[in-house]
Amino acid sequence: MRLFTKRPALLLTLALPLLACDGMVENRSQGGDGATAEEICAAAEAADDKCEVVHGGDADECKPFDDIDEACEVNEVNDADACPLADALDEECEALFGEDAPECSELDAVDESCPDSEEEDDGA
Repeated sequence: MRLFTKRPALLLTLALPLLACDGMVENRSQGGDGATAEEICAAAEAADDKCEVVHGGDADECKPFDDIDEACEVNEVNDADACPLADALDEECEALFGEDAPECSELDAVDESCPDSEEEDDGA
């Protein structure tokens, strides 16, 4: 314990990631949107990179992923956009690579974390 009393900055450095994770779990358990801009941006970037490996850097097939990746780079994607983008990009990816393709795994994970719009419609 002495380590932390002599170096409070170390304690803070170690605790910050835990506090951030706790907030994300709390947000989701309280009915949060289920996905963040950071998550969809990372998934779009990964899909764009994988698409470019298969189809080439400027391929039209990669445009949906590239567009979102570029929007993320200039902070034009927010948390409210995450789920609609995840749904659209996951469908694009599956159309391009096939259902359950490994190239789409990140997008699929983000999409699956979002509330299902059909379930919301049934409850209304």
